[in-house]
Amino acid sequence: MNITIEELEHHLCARRLSTFELIKICRDLHAPFRAHPLGFISCTFITEGAFNARLHIWPVNEKIIQDEDIQIHDHIFDFRSWVLTGQIQNTELSISSDGEPFAMYSTSYDQNKSTLKKLDKSIRIKPTKTTRHSAGSTYSIKAGQLHQTQRIGRDAAVTVLITQATSLFHPTVLGPISGPDIFEYQRTELTENILDSILSSIP
Repeated sequence: MNITIEELEHHLCARRLSTFELIKICRDLHAPFRAHPLGFISCTFITEGAFNARLHIWPVNEKIIQDEDIQIHDHIFDFRSWVLTGQIQNTELSISSDGEPFAMYSTSYDQNKSTLKKLDKSIRIKPTKTTRHSAGSTYSIKAGQLHQTQRIGRDAAVTVLITQATSLFHPTVLGPISGPDIFEYQRTELTENILDSILSSIP
């Protein structure tokens, strides 16, 4: 099934696409599903200039998160996210003189590997807004907004993002002051068997 970003957004807003219809679109397009360092499985299935459509699957049992300590990050794109299945929690954070100190890491990419390098500066931040989103809801984040997203509840979660790139800079990730100088993460493509096993756990 060929679908444009505009058509996808229209169908999502009208709730005309189910979780498994979207997964089928991704598989029919032979778009790869890859483990993401932030704890979900990501599949970019449409690219139109500055716009991308991504399917995110947040599994229950599979341990794919890179490190619990480096989950706060920003993006070089604006995005809107539709929650199709399960529940997620999003926390936005802002710079604050009385906030908790974090080391700053720059992010670079080499094919399917992410490398985080510790910068010679730190930042103090604190949470400013926490929201929970369940199936049927949407939320948006602007480029440069520090945030952390987590699956909550007992079930797997599935979300679809439409992103619009707004910057040529690399995103920033925050980690502990005492963290290592470099984190590396391989964005491994999932085999069909592993993907089928994960999909079977989606309600």
